[in-house]
Amino acid sequence: MNWFKKLFSKKQTIDTPIEKQEPERKDSAVKLKVDVSTINHNQASVEHTLFTFNVAGVTMKNDKNKDIQRSLTRYGKLYCEENSIDLYGGYSNKDILDYVFEIREFEDLEFANDEIQFIPEPTNEYDENAIKILIDYGNDDVIHVGYVPKKCTKKLKNILENKEISNIVAQYVGGKTKEIEYDFEKDKEKVVTNSNLSLGVQIDIRYN
Repeated sequence: MNWFKKLFSKKQTIDTPIEKQEPERKDSAVKLKVDVSTINHNQASVEHTLFTFNVAGVTMKNDKNKDIQRSLTRYGKLYCEENSIDLYGGYSNKDILDYVFEIREFEDLEFANDEIQFIPEPTNEYDENAIKILIDYGNDDVIHVGYVPKKCTKKLKNILENKEISNIVAQYVGGKTKEIEYDFEKDKEKVVTNSNLSLGVQIDIRYN
């Protein structure tokens, strides 16, 4: 059973108001590991299906008894630094006030292809059909970040075993955000950091 896919990904961009011109941003580099023999070069003409889910267990400890929230933050920052990916999309507080209302700390952080691993865990004491999710951050740092939700394991197995995969992407969701808040004392808007949301991971799989 080979679930190890080497594919490709497409970066997403942030929409900004039409009436304002967005400041120039640094390019966000994402490491791609592509095996060209697995890519369908005619896929532009093929209609793809999207399967999306959020990784379960991100507020728990992983298989190394490490806090997943701390691991996501620590290795996410290291990955961004090593791959020239700006935190908060590279926006300054002034940019946020002028051009965006809210932006996440890991707005541009994505992983793709063989940076994402699905590992069956039949010895799991809670679910014999459990599937671990690992992210390869580089430098031999392959971190267990949670599990496929129980309700999604059957469908995921079917897709990975029987479908032609065109794209697998994992992106950070939630976590720290910078957002605009009105300062009534100073009678003006200001940028504040909101740390109320847990950091999570969303998996998107495109197939036909």
